[in-house]
Amino acid sequence: MNPDPPPASTRVREAWSGSRSMNAKHFPEVIMCNPQSVPLVRERLLGEAVVVELSGEVDACSAPRLSSYLDSLSDQSEPDVVVDLRKVTFIDCSGLSVLVRLRNRVCARSGRVRLVCSDPRTLKTLHLTRLSGHFPILADPPDSSRSVDQV
Repeated sequence: MNPDPPPASTRVREAWSGSRSMNAKHFPEVIMCNPQSVPLVRERLLGEAVVVELSGEVDACSAPRLSSYLDSLSDQSEPDVVVDLRKVTFIDCSGLSVLVRLRNRVCARSGRVRLVCSDPRTLKTLHLTRLSGHFPILADPPDSSRSVDQV
């Protein structure tokens, strides 16, 4: 008579405990960040709002630098930040975390954050992670602005 199989969680732990260790040789793209993968950030003013246009990949490699930059925008009282994601080609959980951090910092200072997004994949990611309910999402960016800076 065969004993009852162990619970699924036990089987998973056993499978993982028997696997060989992983290192940079197995996942070099996870360990090694390409400094060129940092997204281009363009900033412009629209009245009192700061519009931040991102392009490229927003991932684990670029998140720390982008987070520092966005922190500087959210230091003032009642910040109004618009993040334009239309030219973002990829965003992972690190990039989403940066957006959540920005939202939390801005809300703590009685400000607002709006996202501009029209890419179906990015919109689906925001919806699946339930972040679409925490950010106003605009299809088009606000207009009539003047360029301020390019980072």
